[in-house]
Amino acid sequence: MIFNEKKEIYGVDIKGFYVKIAKKNPGIHCITNIVSANDCANILLAMGASPVMAQHVLDAGEISGGCDALVCNFGATGAYDAMYEAAKSAALLKHPIVADPVGVGASAYRRSCFLDFISKFKVSCIRGNISEIRALHEKRPTARGVDVSEYELKNNSGDESVLFKNAEWIREFSLKVNCIVVCSGETDIVTDGKNTVFVTDGCILMSRVSATGCMASAVTAAFLSVENSFISAAASISFMGRCGEYALKHLERGTSGIGSGSFRVGLIDAAGLIFNE
Repeated sequence: MIFNEKKEIYGVDIKGFYVKIAKKNPGIHCITNIVSANDCANILLAMGASPVMAQHVLDAGEISGGCDALVCNFGATGAYDAMYEAAKSAALLKHPIVADPVGVGASAYRRSCFLDFISKFKVSCIRGNISEIRALHEKRPTARGVDVSEYELKNNSGDESVLFKNAEWIREFSLKVNCIVVCSGETDIVTDGKNTVFVTDGCILMSRVSATGCMASAVTAAFLSVENSFISAAASISFMGRCGEYALKHLERGTSGIGSGSFRVGLIDAAGLIFNE
């Protein structure tokens, strides 16, 4: 479900975007980390997009120029020069760029690289967890790794007043960096600084599988490739959450329940099946 700050349901034609993606078969250039590359490629293929995972500095620019959107995942900071070349091509062609600040809350180097990147290129969307977004907004360390910090988990669990308070500084950050910001969590916050919505789709198993955030960034790039807008970004996040719900619902429960490995495969299956029943 997507709702606004007045707690009204926010209507978005998610299936309409999905159909456009399947019809266009957009090329999505993903420069992403080794943990997530295969899953990002497979979820894009499942929904009808065409992934390219090139990371070499000598061909990243040319390859990005032949695609429709670019994902720069800073879990692959070692490929920063390739990101730079790819972004030059994407910016020249006015293609959407999605930047994922993986681990910037734990690494000053990643944080510096990320802030440098978004200062040089017009990024369409920044998508990260609350610790990562806070690290960028406040320019300080906020976590010990790539996951949400213990502080954030303790202080942002289910309290609606805290959710709306977080939306205020995330909106401020969005205005400062002049792009859409998606802050993932139990309830996702999506804002362009002027408009803000909250997305409640998803399930707990999504936090127990690696790369679901990276996959969400790739999915967002696919949605933005057919319409580079706040509405499209919100639709992509809702779609990803609904894929999680679909996977949980359709997996057969064994004697030990649903394992994270089965869920991971089910999540990718869902991206291809969710609108085809």
